[in-house]
Amino acid sequence: MTADSTGSSTPPTVLRNERFLNLPELTGVLAGQTSLGVGSKGPGVCAVQQALADMGFSVPGGVDGSFGSQSTKAVRNFQVHARPAFPAILATGKVDAATLRALDALAPPPGQRGQSQHLPIPRYKGTP
Repeated sequence: MTADSTGSSTPPTVLRNERFLNLPELTGVLAGQTSLGVGSKGPGVCAVQQALADMGFSVPGGVDGSFGSQSTKAVRNFQVHARPAFPAILATGKVDAATLRALDALAPPPGQRGQSQHLPIPRYKGTP
C-alpha cells in the first residue's frame, strides 16, 4: 500500500515481481476491470499457475496456461492462506486485483521457489 496526497492508503497500481511484468491480461486484472477464472487462457494464466507452483501450492495438471477447475482449487487454496496477511482477498477461486497483488508480493522471482511469508505455514500439527 502507498499513501496518496491525502494520506490515505491506496493499493499499488503496478506489479513489481518480474514474473508478472509485460503481461497485458494482468494489467486489466490489477486495474479491477477483469479477472482470471475458468476459461481464461494465455501467458498471464501461465504466470499465475507457475507462481502458485513455485510457492508450493498444488497445481494438478501442471502449468499449461489454461485456467480450469484445478487452477480454481489452487487459487482458492492460496486465497484462504493469504487472507490473514491480505484481508481484501476473498476465497473465490478467481484471480482478481487483490489476489494478484498478494501473488505479486509473495511469489519468488522467476526461476526461484519458495516465498517471503509461509502461506500455508510449512508445518502440519507442529511437524515440518
